[in-house]
Amino acid sequence: MQLNLTKMSDNYAAYQTEIYGKGALTGTKPSVTTDPRRLEEQAKQNLGVRAFNYVAGGAGEKATMDSNRLAFRQWKM
Repeated sequence: MQLNLTKMSDNYAAYQTEIYGKGALTGTKPSVTTDPRRLEEQAKQNLGVRAFNYVAGGAGEKATMDSNRLAFRQWKM
C-alpha cells in the first residue's frame, strides 16, 4: 500500500492520521522523511540543483527560514 502524498487533505489532521494509520497497520512509510535532520539531504537528492539552492538559501533573504527554525525548536513533547 502506497501513501498518496500528492493529495494531501485540506484537513491536515486527517492527513496526519492517514500517515500514522498506514504506518501502524501496514508498515507503510511516507516517501518524504519525517525526520527534520534528514529532510535537507532528501531534498538535495530529489530536487534539481537550482531548486535546491533556492530553497536551501532561504528563498530570498533567509529571514523566514530563520524564524521557522526558531519556532520549530520551541516545540516540546
